[in-house]
Amino acid sequence: MILGYDSETSSLPLWHDPSDDPRQPSLLQLAMLKFDMDGNETDRFNSIVQPRPGCVIAPEAFDAHGITFERAMDEGIPAADAFDVFVEMLRGCELMVGHNESFDRRIMRITAAHHKGFKWEPPCPAFCTLYRSKYIVNLPPTPAMLRAGIQGPKSPSLTECIRFFFDEDLDGAHDAMVDIAASLRVFWHLVRERGVPMFKKPKAGGASRAPARRSTPVGDPFAAARAALGGAR
Repeated sequence: MILGYDSETSSLPLWHDPSDDPRQPSLLQLAMLKFDMDGNETDRFNSIVQPRPGCVIAPEAFDAHGITFERAMDEGIPAADAFDVFVEMLRGCELMVGHNESFDRRIMRITAAHHKGFKWEPPCPAFCTLYRSKYIVNLPPTPAMLRAGIQGPKSPSLTECIRFFFDEDLDGAHDAMVDIAASLRVFWHLVRERGVPMFKKPKAGGASRAPARRSTPVGDPFAAARAALGGAR
């Protein structure tokens, strides 16, 4: 099974500080799509999430997702409940998928630390569509990257990936369900059309985490993504 997930938050994580630091951001929205290994959707979840008391939503975060503190408190479910659903949907999964997946993984660690009181670690490997598409999309480095001496390609946004691979615009970006549907669309394209392996090759002497591939007919891996994106190819 494969779980695609995306989060919207009150601000960016403090990467060098502990997950239980009170300055860490709050989870505001969590969306997930679960697939079997042939690309057939088996489950989905999408909810606004209540932030921690006193949470301040950074202006740049609000500009991206439009979720206010008041809306999150009125419409959201408790963060502990959202995390419980996340753990339940991860049950039986062999792969986690996200765009800039390390961001969402850290957010779930922060959520576990603040609302469940323990250190959460992912139970399976991850496929980051940002990282795995970076050298295919091959965007030029930004001026800031060049000033810092970084010559490699710029990391593509999800909007840039959709435009590059499908020649389409991504409407509704920074809604978590729209984003994860688009991320999974990119994921299946990379795997099915570009030959990108689902699982990284194991290090020498290590065992592969990739499951045996089934010989059953391949379903339509884009159906759920098209539905969530309003019928886009």
